[in-house]
Amino acid sequence: QKAALTEDASVFDYDGVYDSMTSARDSAAAAQASERKERKSKYTENLLKQAQMRKLQSDRIYERKLRREAAEVAEMHGGVKDEDKFVGAAYRKQLEEREAWEKAEREEAEREVNPKPKPKHNPKRAQRRDEDGNDGFLLEPINQEHRHGRRRKK
Repeated sequence: QKAALTEDASVFDYDGVYDSMTSARDSAAAAQASERKERKSKYTENLLKQAQMRKLQSDRIYERKLRREAAEVAEMHGGVKDEDKFVGAAYRKQLEEREAWEKAEREEAEREVNPKPKPKHNPKRAQRRDEDGNDGFLLEPINQEHRHGRRRKK
């Protein structure tokens, strides 16, 4: 025992060796965890967008209903409109969001009605050069006999 201690002082230091082993393992695990990229859920973002759109639509419908009811009440009381209402900052922000959403919806509807024109490229045409060196478009052969250089027997 004394010879081992004189040769290496850390021979019987079991706790120190164990701590160094576990710290190395823990640091390796931490490095792996930091290397992994953060995973995002696949559908949550789209679900939240759809929920926001539905909320804006329902708010819009509710506002129309309130306006209609206010018009009916004003009509019952002899056409008197109610006075101006106080509009807070949060409600003003909500109105701006709704307006931006309606604008985006109109643009999307317009894009659906008037899609971008497709290029006038005919895939059956291939640009080829003729014997004189002129560029020109030639139609590919239509029937199989001509394409393969064979004729069918009649």
